[in-house]
Amino acid sequence: MQVKDILSNAYKDGGLVNESGDEIDSADYQRALRQINYVIRSLNLEKKYISYITTITQNLVPGQEEYSIDLVDITYIEFLLGGSIRSRISIKNIDDYFDSARIKNVSGVPSIGYIQPNPDYTVTLSLYMPSSSNWEMTLRGIKSINQFSIN
Repeated sequence: MQVKDILSNAYKDGGLVNESGDEIDSADYQRALRQINYVIRSLNLEKKYISYITTITQNLVPGQEEYSIDLVDITYIEFLLGGSIRSRISIKNIDDYFDSARIKNVSGVPSIGYIQPNPDYTVTLSLYMPSSSNWEMTLRGIKSINQFSIN
């Protein structure tokens, strides 16, 4: 369902337009979007966004340890080695992630990760060890909607 459909249904359910075909123009949509965005901003909650669970993919970059991920939180990360061996990255808390000996400037198969939330509703994912290849990661997690717009 598109944002326009949701807004159109809200106008009809609220009795602001009738079901028989009153047109909703762009000014009506903009007014509704301003109101929705105002409601989201004014909520007195710790999390000021609407969230949903999704799966995304992102390629690993050889030698890179940190990645900016467009999710609020990550529940699991996996990738395929050579296209057939499934490997999972274990997500650790900050103490467990940094409380181990590390070899600098070595790359291989990432096995552990740490997730640092950012104020812009994204996370920074740190991996150890940095990847030695450009395998495709599959990440499942929570994505946020903190602004609505009509394209």
